[in-house]
Amino acid sequence: MYEFKWRKQEHYCKSSLTKSQKYPDRSKREGRNIILEVEKGGKWGIIDWDENIIIPFEYDEMRVHAEGKKTFLVVKKEGKWGIIDLNGTILLPIEYDKTKILEKEDDKIVWAVQKNGKWEVVSLSWKK
Repeated sequence: MYEFKWRKQEHYCKSSLTKSQKYPDRSKREGRNIILEVEKGGKWGIIDWDENIIIPFEYDEMRVHAEGKKTFLVVKKEGKWGIIDLNGTILLPIEYDKTKILEKEDDKIVWAVQKNGKWEVVSLSWKK
């Protein structure tokens, strides 16, 4: 049994219930894109409902940001923050002291990032 955070659409809930306790009838999940933020051995990763590992358990902290059909993971590793996607592709190097969303649009997010006490602005965009 995992101690996990589950994510379904835009809703978060932290629970130590097993999956079968939370969703005993598999038909209630059909057609839904469910990913689970899971802590294992003190590290965070992402699995799907069938416990296939999507993002390995290697992050100290993790925050999921979903914008439309695009999902970003703001991750912390060895005291530094960065941004990856659900394929594990690094979108913003994991080298920043802080990250903060400044602006959201349908096809981009503007971030403020701090490194060595200095702030800069970066934009992540994607095609709709």
